[in-house]
Amino acid sequence: MRVLLINPRFQLPIDTRTTPHLGIAYLAAVSEQRGDEVRVFDMDIEEVKLTDFVRDYQPDIVGITSNTPQVKQGWHAAREIKSVLDVPIVQGGPHVSALPEEALNHSDSVVIGEAESIWNEILRDVEKGELKPIYHSNNLIEMTGMSIPRRDLLDREMYVSCFNTIQATRGCPFNCGYCANSSLTKVFGRKVRKRSVENCLEELKMVK
Repeated sequence: MRVLLINPRFQLPIDTRTTPHLGIAYLAAVSEQRGDEVRVFDMDIEEVKLTDFVRDYQPDIVGITSNTPQVKQGWHAAREIKSVLDVPIVQGGPHVSALPEEALNHSDSVVIGEAESIWNEILRDVEKGELKPIYHSNNLIEMTGMSIPRRDLLDREMYVSCFNTIQATRGCPFNCGYCANSSLTKVFGRKVRKRSVENCLEELKMVK
């Protein structure tokens, strides 16, 4: 299948072209392991119009991730895509995990929680024409054998930061009200999961 993953434009009064978005880079790695063709479209750095890209690529599924400052742009992107191609659109991310019913007004399906753990299931359902409206990611990813995100699908030269980031752990036992992992969303769960030292070193070498 042809998979398109989108990071919507941020609506903030600062330059948000900092580093590649790891969430969609992780999903890209999962898709490629399955044998799919994958493209990533970061609206903060892309210079081509989204509708032109979609017409050219003709994806079989589109995944859109959204934090709160991006969510309205994510909905707008979904409308633009639907105006040129009737393709299943799945939205996820912290804001969507908190308000899934709201996001369903702007997409065919939503993911609550970590999308990587059920992304293969979603892709199989699309192939069968059985996409569900809501997917709950109850099985938190064990990070010891986690795929390394496909940063190479994003143009590193278009980002303004001189540093990069890796994700060594997920989950937090605390409940800070301002965090995407608060009791409202629990995107990454309460259990702290750690990657192995070897896995982190492999990614650091690739980044270097």
